[in-house]
This record gives sequence, C-alpha cells and structure tokens, in this order.
Amino acid sequence: MIQVRVGRPSSDQSAQLTDKVLDTAMRLFAGRGYEATSIAAIATEARVGKHTIYRRYADKAALFKACVDRTMLTIVEARAGEDGDTGGPLDRLKAIMVRAAHAAVDQQMVALYRMSIAEALRFPEIASIFNDPGRDPLIARCAELVRQGQQRGELRPEDPFLLAELLLEMTAGILLQWCVAGRKVEVGDVAPWVERSWRLFIDGAAPR
Repeated sequence: MIQVRVGRPSSDQSAQLTDKVLDTAMRLFAGRGYEATSIAAIATEARVGKHTIYRRYADKAALFKACVDRTMLTIVEARAGEDGDTGGPLDRLKAIMVRAAHAAVDQQMVALYRMSIAEALRFPEIASIFNDPGRDPLIARCAELVRQGQQRGELRPEDPFLLAELLLEMTAGILLQWCVAGRKVEVGDVAPWVERSWRLFIDGAAPR
C-alpha cells in the first residue's frame, strides 16, 4: 500500500485558508456579536481545526483586529489598477475616499461597527482597534498621500494624519455614523456626498 505524504500547504493554499477563516469570522462577528462568537464556532463554520486559527492569531481579539484591518486594506487596494493608482496623490486620495464611503454604507461593515460600539465597554480591545489612528492602515495610506500632496504644494503643511482623519470623517465617517444610527443612505447618494465633502476639504486645506 502506497502512503501519500501530506506536506505543508503552499503559500497560495495558506493564503486561501486565511481568507476562509477571516471571511467566516467576519460573518459571525457581524451576525452574532463579539462575545457570542468563539474561536471554536469560527473553526466549525470554516471547517478548519482550532489550531489552524491559533497558528495565525493569538486570541479572539487578534482575529477580530485582522478582520477589521483586512476590510480597511481592501478599501485601499480595491480596483487599484483602475482608479487607485492613477493620477497625482490627490487624485488617488479622492479615489480612496469614494471607496471608503461606499464601504461605510455596506451592511456588513455597518453591523461590524455597530457591534464594536455595543461591546466596547466590556471588551476595550475592540474600542482600541477603531480609536487608534496609528494602527489604522487606511488612515496611514491616506496620510502618505496627503504628505505627497503637501510636497507638491497642493495642501497646507499641517499634520498629515490629522488631515487624513478629518477627510475620512467628512466623507466615510459621517455616512457610517448615519447608517449605524439607522438612517438609510442610498448607494446613489454616496458619490455626490463625497464630491461635496471633497470640495470643502480642498477649500480648507489648500495653501494660503
């Protein structure tokens, strides 16, 4: 009888497995809440062993943070070849704002954010994920584009992270807050809102 040797998964297989775990965790966190979602439940739903998850993430908080980070990075990188990496830094920054605003009205994102607010007092590690700009890859990417715009003389020499935070709050942040509070925002309303917010930002942040 020939024994089949099972080797380590390839890098592609490992990446696919990670995506499967994160997809499952994101769905359960958004649907059940943080407390009611266990590593065991995620492993069962994803049809993987718990050790597969713990090899990647130290605990549930680390897994939740990975879900949030991937969501934010997806916003930054989505359609990068189409509208994310063309034009100057302000063109790319505006493209990210459009994607961020659309993500803010996505029901899964709204559910995840609403859950994080509801459970932040019992689980402060959740609140720290959303309230620490230095750990937010979306803000970091936007701040870098702001910095590039400043170097070109297109924006005032203010703190790039502050300008990035203000811009994101004006565009995606307000939309997300509305959706969390139950206000219905139509997809068709997103682009005009971003355009209006963008003009106000540029008027305020342009060199004097």
